[in-house]
Amino acid sequence: IPEKDIRIDLFCAGGAGGQHVNKTESAVRMTHLPTGLVAVCQDERSQIRNREKCLATLKARILDFRRREEEAKLGADRMTLRGSGDRSEKIRTYNFPQNRMTDHRIGLTLYALDRIVEGEMAALLDALREHDLDDRIKLVAVTGRAGTGKTLLALAAALQQNENYKQVLLARPIVAMSNKDLGALPGDAQEKVAPYMQPLFDNLNVIKSVFSYQGKEVRQLEEMQKNNQLVIEALAFIRGRSLSDTYFIVDEAQNLTPHEIKTIITRAGENTKIVFTGDVHQIDSPYLDMQSNGLVYMIDRMKGQDIFAHVNLIKGERSELSEIASQLL
Repeated sequence: IPEKDIRIDLFCAGGAGGQHVNKTESAVRMTHLPTGLVAVCQDERSQIRNREKCLATLKARILDFRRREEEAKLGADRMTLRGSGDRSEKIRTYNFPQNRMTDHRIGLTLYALDRIVEGEMAALLDALREHDLDDRIKLVAVTGRAGTGKTLLALAAALQQNENYKQVLLARPIVAMSNKDLGALPGDAQEKVAPYMQPLFDNLNVIKSVFSYQGKEVRQLEEMQKNNQLVIEALAFIRGRSLSDTYFIVDEAQNLTPHEIKTIITRAGENTKIVFTGDVHQIDSPYLDMQSNGLVYMIDRMKGQDIFAHVNLIKGERSELSEIASQLL
């Protein structure tokens, strides 16, 4: 429990007892400010022991409160899943002469009713799952060790869904390795930040390499860059902006402060999805650590929100050498 969420009051123990009763402030009352739950303990003569017992009692009550709250939420969710059974509540149509199945909730039509009836429902379930996630999840955190493909997967997912957004925006903080500044760089603003943005271009080139050099996919990516539908820029220019219809990927988020994370998220307008990627074991800012960085702060504060999802990648994909170094060094 965060200390700022607890108010502690000390008072003299009451009732029958020895010399400490009504003379020493050994009794403890703890109030959990977010929930209003209160625990009191005056069993022991020592204030320290009363604190320990009082905190244990308060934790148990908070846990029970959270459990009952979660059960109530699940119960309410179950009620929303129940339909009236009325004919007007149109969910799905099965047309056997046309071998057609239409799900009216997501506008999906499949001409494979015979296979669906036989139990081959993978295509339908995948479409329902994807539609639910696209509509519900607006904020994503992707964590994992170096080489697990965090940025690559986030970028690939963005490009796959580019039709749903007007722009795919990639950004990262301008922090050099071990915070060793490169010094003054020549050129305009874009040329100055280009060395810091190179890892994002590297991931884009990996995706391009999967396709044929003259393939339509590569031409589409180049066209998106040319029309500013796919933009790579420094995170320093984000303040004051309002991002609507944007798939926004923030790389190296472990080097951001909680305040900077808040500033970025509050830029989101309608139909905007923000994906933060980072490795909390590779923090270059001298003022942050594994507990105080903005990425961990956001994951902790957003936990339990319906619009938030957290993905932690475990297996390294970059190379065998990268995976061994990530584990041993």
